[in-house]
Amino acid sequence: MLASLQLCALLCTTLGASGRGLQEAVVRLNGPLARPVVGTIQSSALLADGTRAVYTADLDTDEQYELYATLTDGSAATIKLSHALAASADITHFQLARTGTWVVYRTSSELFSVPPDRSRPPVRLNGLLVSQGSVGSYGIDASGSVVAYVADQDTNDVNELYGVPIERGTSPVKLSAPMTAGGDVRDFQLSADGSHAVYRADQDDDEVLELYAVDAGLAPVKLSGSLVAGGDVGLGEFGKSYEISVDETRVVYRADQLVNGVAELFSVAMDAQLPAVRLNAELPSGGMVSEFALDPTSRRAVYVADQETRNVLELYSVPIDGSALPVKLNVPLPSGADVENTSGRPAFSISPDGTRVVFVVSQPAGRQELHCALIDGRAQAVRLEAFFAGYVRGFQVRPDSLGVVFRAWLRGVEGMPVYSVPIDGSTSPRELSGPFPPGSFSDFDFAIVAGSERVVYVADQDVRNQQELYGVPCDGSAAPVRLSGPQVLNGDVDGFELALLGEQVLYRADQEIDSVLELYGVPAGGGAPAHKLHPTLPLGPVLGDVASFAVDPSGTYAVYAADQTTVGRLDVFSVRCDGSAPPVRLDEAPADGSPYRVSYKLAPDGRNVVLQRQTSLIGVELFSRAIDGSVGPTLLATASVRQYEVDTALSPDGRWLVYRESRRPGTQVEYLGLHSVPLDGSSPARALSDWGVLEYRCDPTSKWVVCRLGGALYSMPIDGSAPPVRLHPLLARGIEPGWLLTSDGRSVVYRADQKGDGSTDLFVVPIDGGARPRQLSLAFQSVDVLVSADSTRAVYAQDEAGESKLWSVRLAGSEAPRGLARLERLGSWELAGDRVVFEDDPPGVAERLWVVPIDGSAPARELRGLLRGDRYASSFWVSPDAARVVFHARLRLLSAPLDGSQDAVALISGSAPFSGASGKAMFSRQMKGAAHVTDRRHM
Repeated sequence: MLASLQLCALLCTTLGASGRGLQEAVVRLNGPLARPVVGTIQSSALLADGTRAVYTADLDTDEQYELYATLTDGSAATIKLSHALAASADITHFQLARTGTWVVYRTSSELFSVPPDRSRPPVRLNGLLVSQGSVGSYGIDASGSVVAYVADQDTNDVNELYGVPIERGTSPVKLSAPMTAGGDVRDFQLSADGSHAVYRADQDDDEVLELYAVDAGLAPVKLSGSLVAGGDVGLGEFGKSYEISVDETRVVYRADQLVNGVAELFSVAMDAQLPAVRLNAELPSGGMVSEFALDPTSRRAVYVADQETRNVLELYSVPIDGSALPVKLNVPLPSGADVENTSGRPAFSISPDGTRVVFVVSQPAGRQELHCALIDGRAQAVRLEAFFAGYVRGFQVRPDSLGVVFRAWLRGVEGMPVYSVPIDGSTSPRELSGPFPPGSFSDFDFAIVAGSERVVYVADQDVRNQQELYGVPCDGSAAPVRLSGPQVLNGDVDGFELALLGEQVLYRADQEIDSVLELYGVPAGGGAPAHKLHPTLPLGPVLGDVASFAVDPSGTYAVYAADQTTVGRLDVFSVRCDGSAPPVRLDEAPADGSPYRVSYKLAPDGRNVVLQRQTSLIGVELFSRAIDGSVGPTLLATASVRQYEVDTALSPDGRWLVYRESRRPGTQVEYLGLHSVPLDGSSPARALSDWGVLEYRCDPTSKWVVCRLGGALYSMPIDGSAPPVRLHPLLARGIEPGWLLTSDGRSVVYRADQKGDGSTDLFVVPIDGGARPRQLSLAFQSVDVLVSADSTRAVYAQDEAGESKLWSVRLAGSEAPRGLARLERLGSWELAGDRVVFEDDPPGVAERLWVVPIDGSAPARELRGLLRGDRYASSFWVSPDAARVVFHARLRLLSAPLDGSQDAVALISGSAPFSGASGKAMFSRQMKGAAHVTDRRHM
């Protein structure tokens, strides 16, 4: 385990010491970090009858995952199924036989089988492996008697297909034929009884994927016949490439067999006595079959293709033997619509009885509709959720083929409810899930229990952002029942599995300890409480981390966020930088015990800390608190629970807090109003702008707020005493990102195409809008722009002809821009008083650190020669007095003067005293110390 990130103070006599008499004291400032439970459940599954759960976990040795089983009723102790592993080995994957009599599992290189009750010890299934050989993919036939696997068992890096009895009664048999040089088996499928295997490989020609079938004791036969030059089986690798019919007489596959790059659907007899037949109709230029499936009886194949109009995906059905032409299943589609599931799930599903196909139609506006058609196309398809025009987000056909369960988002309805509808659309959908709290947006798993009587789903139905497990009858005859147990603060259900036959539910959740996933069992209908299915997980080393920190300007206090009390939950603390007193927690948990997140900002004067707490019931709350924690927090403002987020800025004088509300109803952020409030809480918050503020900044004098509304810049008094004023003429393209304020609070510097000729220029304008903008530069494409501390100059970086160049220009506009330096590729850069510090970062070469006067009065000077051969490590910070630069080199923290008067000195002595850093350093105002975050060991 890596050591945890700690907050350390480095106290030196001076950062500018030459190295002689350098005094060092390293003090850990944060309190003891949380010691978590180290064990976790990695993967799990239920036997078909639901009587036993099988899972991988590091129950016995931290970070070593082994295989375990337990009875779901808790009537017997957990047993370890896997054999004794080597110190560095893990169980990487396992599968259950459908019969429930065997478990097959894979280590990093080999394959084993074992009964789920361990009535006999595990046996190795693969043969003796060559040096560096390993088992890859594997599968169990439906009868639970045969295992096939791919491995480079005989020749290193040549993957071949093997079959073996699941109980290892005989040695494995190689099923694939000899491979051409560079050839490999890519994937395979087993027939239900294990008598046949179909596999895809570049067996005859390297990089030409073809399809083969093999019967026990017989040589493989090629199914795909002759392919056009460049053709392959499984073109594009999306969706399935091939499928065996249930009677094991035919194989249906996708390939660009006739035209290179055009995927079509073919069917061939398993014995390949006759050539393959094409199932789809003639395709237009550029058309192709995108996905397909066979019905449960394997009489028909259903596929999606742009068969009639290019780029218009529609749904078709055809007899598997090609004895009749395809029929289209969807109704005529409006322009821009497709049979396609844009949420990443399959576009269609065939009912278990093979009579109907349920599919998704994606409309141009992003709405996803649910339709159903008879598989033979004898009647027009019907829309199943037409009554509310919702956005379908996943569906499942009931095992009895009588109905469909789906999840959908409906405008104006909280959350994402679960619905049930008859498969023929004879009645409207019925909502199964209960009401959701405001702000909920659940898009999580659901499944239908065997027998089609109940639905199990995950949602934040009771507490926003807290995912729990629920069960409800498919017909909606009763209200949902919460199946998962009471959750700890921030706890969630992570996922679940159902038994194929019984009504047992297996779920994972950090129900008892936040961020520690454990395994629980519960009946799908409720009636009994959930119970944990494994022994107590072991404890491990300290794993809490300091996530961020800030030091007050006087260097007296540090404020930091850390999971100091609970792993995975950040709380905010303050501590004296000299370590003379223990840390004080500044934030408080909500009185109602609801889950929360907290963040902080340190006021510029260092006396106060602004805390932002987001809870599931109240929303976002903003507090102010003294940095020493001497008095409780003062509530400044509360945002509505419907606003998901609030971002904040503090005025430089520390008197005002400016904040913006936003919400995320879908994937897009919707920015709302801008507000200000006195940090002492002496008056309520006031609105500065009531609509979409895209970005905003407080001016350095703390009198103004400048913001971007749409594509324009506006300024307004920070106290809200006057309405916003636009700072420039109307623009066709809007303001470019990267505008900024001068340190004297008088001007705004921005980039825009103000002339409307397609060029981007640099401008300066008074912050109060009292004069028109003045152009500073010619047209350019800049990387960034900075303004000098004295507000006299702007420095910008420009890419031209494959190289970077730094320019400087006076804000008064009395001279043309001056070139400061040419370099191969600009890295980080910043202004340091009257100098510019920058990295030249050419590809494949060590970074170089340079300094140049901001007015271009002298050429750039490289600092590399001062580092005594150390390779610069692309992280530097300039001290607040602009006299020194602190940087990483050879995993050391060094300091050097910017005027080149002295060599660099190590701030922490030793050859490699710390092994990493957060990428941030902080300086005290008196420049007598610096603080940084490190994963230094033994602290």
